[in-house]
Parts: sequence; structure tokens; C-alpha cells
Amino acid sequence: MDTILNIRDLSKSYGHIKAVDKLNLKVEKGDIFGILGPNGSGKTTTLGMILSILKADSGSFEWFGGQFGTNPRKKIGAILETPNFYPYKTGIENLKIVAKIKGINNFDFDSVMRLVNLEQRKTSKFRTYSLGMKQRLAIAATMIGNPEVVIFDEPTNGLDPKGIAEVRTILKRVSESGRSVIMASHILDEVEKICSHVAIIKNGKLLSTGLVGELLSDDYLVEINAFDDEKLKSFMKNSPYINTIKKSNKYWTCTVDKNIPAEIISKEAFNNGLILSHFVIRKQSLEEEFLTITKT
Repeated sequence: MDTILNIRDLSKSYGHIKAVDKLNLKVEKGDIFGILGPNGSGKTTTLGMILSILKADSGSFEWFGGQFGTNPRKKIGAILETPNFYPYKTGIENLKIVAKIKGINNFDFDSVMRLVNLEQRKTSKFRTYSLGMKQRLAIAATMIGNPEVVIFDEPTNGLDPKGIAEVRTILKRVSESGRSVIMASHILDEVEKICSHVAIIKNGKLLSTGLVGELLSDDYLVEINAFDDEKLKSFMKNSPYINTIKKSNKYWTCTVDKNIPAEIISKEAFNNGLILSHFVIRKQSLEEEFLTITKT
């Protein structure tokens, strides 16, 4: 696969605050790459540097293997923070202004309006758009000039569930059109549903990166309780099938290797004289993995 973006030891400080600390990342062609982290983790600063809006203190980054020289911006579409359009102009008029700024002529505006489900509202004034429609128009604006990669900073921020679902579908369409997508988000569920790859950062440091499916633990979770709590705790600690245990307010949570059938755990518990009062199996979510990775 071709490398779209290669970041090497990228760092940026604001006074004594290390916003990004020796960050190393690679994004390959066709990836939907999520940069995931809590607010203040350095996501927007990273995007600002790779778009040459902010100057890095040290380190480097390279777009498209350097094949477009030192100015690859025409191959990149991006939204950082809140998109701004003229409220008294229509959606299509705003896109034409964006195209003029980019120096692009004879662009098929209708095709990008169809892509973002705004074709029926293309002649409506921007001020009449809902928040979700405004965000979708912003996505359309990034597509002007047919960029090879598009970048979004918190693309679903502030949207209602319907708007989030619409943006999620559109981002997948953008990727299916052959473009690479980079998005920064603090919303774990959205990264899990949208992205193929993810990098988790905290305090400017890369904590983990890889395929979303690989980053999630192969273990599954079992919520378990028994009438004899101490005996249950001893059983879990000594069981060869159970990897970790944790006590919550209501029950114990243990992780079990994916290759071990859950009924073995309940059977072994019974053989050890335990009467279970609660036994629920569930998949470990990205949120739980994220909290495990980022915990201090």
C-alpha cells in the first residue's frame, strides 16, 4: 500500500505545555484513520501541523511520499473547527466560492451535493440549514478539487443522533470513492463505527496504533457474581481461563480468552462449589480498551 502520510517525531509545545510529543504515525492509501484522544490530547494541534497551519518545534511529516513536492495541499481537503459559509448564499453558491478560492474551474458541484445528500437543498440559503446539513456542506467543500485525502476535526461534534448517523454514512462513502480519510475525535463509539485504523494519543503522546479490530482486545468480558464472594474471587484468581478480574459496585468483571467457551467458566465454577447469581457475557468495547490504555 502507498503511504499517504508519514509523521516522524513530530513535537509542538506551548510554553511549558507539551501539546504533541515525538509523534510517529503512518497513514496508508484507503485508510479511514482515526486520531482518538480526550480533549486536550493534541489531536487538533497535530492536524494543524500536518496542514502547515502550525509550525512544528521539531520532527517532520511527508505527504504522498514527497511526489507532489513541498506544497501538496491541492491534493488535500480539510475542515478544522467550525466551517464558515455565507449565511445569505445558497449551498451551491457557497461551494462555488470555495472552488474560486481554490482556483478550480468546471467542477461538478451536483455530484458532491448528491454525495452528502444535499442535492434537494442546494438552492436553499445556508442560514436555513440544520446543524447536520451545515456539517454535510462542509464535507462537500472538502471534496472540491477531487483531493486524494480528506481531513476532519471532530466531524460529528454537536450533532444529534440522526446527524451523527448521516455524517458517518457520508464519511464511509467518501472512503469508498477511493479517498483516504483522517479524522480526529474524542468520541470512541464513532471511531469504532467509522474508522479502519486508529491511533490513541494522550497528552501529546502516542499510546497505541493499529487496526481498530486489532486494537480491541481479543478477550471477551464476563460479568459474574456468586453467593460466596470470597470463594468466587479465589476461583477467578486461580482459574487458567480467566486473564483479569475487576470488582464493580454490582458484580465482578473478568476477561476470558476468545478461544475459551463461556460455559467452561460456569461449569468450572459449579465444580468448585459456587452457585452463580449473575453470569453475563459481552464483547469488550473500544471505550473499555481506550480507558485501559489511557489510565494513569
